[in-house]
Amino acid sequence: MRASLAADSFLTPEHCKVLDFYWKVEESLQKFSGQVIMNIHIKPLSYSEDYPQEYMEKIVSLLKKYDCENHAYFMLETDFQIKQFKKYAPHIPVCVGHLDNRPWEIVDRAIEFGCEKVQLYKPFFNKEMIEKAHKNGIKCNVFWSDDVAETKEFLEMGIDEISVSPSMILPLRKKVREIK
Repeated sequence: MRASLAADSFLTPEHCKVLDFYWKVEESLQKFSGQVIMNIHIKPLSYSEDYPQEYMEKIVSLLKKYDCENHAYFMLETDFQIKQFKKYAPHIPVCVGHLDNRPWEIVDRAIEFGCEKVQLYKPFFNKEMIEKAHKNGIKCNVFWSDDVAETKEFLEMGIDEISVSPSMILPLRKKVREIK
């Protein structure tokens, strides 16, 4: 098992309209390029429409500018956005996120759209879903766990990555190494 550090970027309509926000994202990309795998969590502006093309192009161009395309993935929730980003930037992995109205379909959606990852959201997953994802070459991460016993349970279920609070990274890493 390996610990995964996710540098989350939440792109909401308010942020996208503020140039200063792009500077902050750009600064993060520049500073961490090649050092971490970045989880670029793109929040939906709509649950029934594509993401604005110009915003998507800007995000992809920033990843390219700082050579982060191989060190990032998009975390997307809606089927519209998943299809759109897979078409526009097929070389950047996509992680399928949780939809409140279809939580148990996340692995099937990842398979349908050819996605590389799923971000499972507790308590809406089970060992069978993880096994199905793995059988289809899909990595599974879970949002989130700061509890040692729960983390151990998730690892035993086959979870590949677990998001944790920054203050818990070192204590959990120590416990995970003891489990192995």
